[in-house]
Amino acid sequence: MLIEMQRQGFIKELRFDEPFTHIPGDNRWDIRATIVYRDAPAAVELGGAWDEAWEATSKRLRPDKKVLDAEEKRRFELLEDHWDIIVSSFDPKPSSP
Repeated sequence: MLIEMQRQGFIKELRFDEPFTHIPGDNRWDIRATIVYRDAPAAVELGGAWDEAWEATSKRLRPDKKVLDAEEKRRFELLEDHWDIIVSSFDPKPSSP
């Protein structure tokens, strides 16, 4: 679904990372998904174009809603933690005078 939303232009970049070495238990994670949206409304606006596109894409790719809902429920049961964090990028180089 996310790849399809990227094809439709709502997402600029999808990146999936896994740690190279082990991590202390209180900070442990197995997979990190980073989604770069085209703009703020695509990321947070409810009831807008994103929702309409997601619903249409869902119906096209996963027409059996009952099965999809069961799979989504199971996927969230497997999650130990889930964070939605808004981040911003910066250039670590000092700017020229």
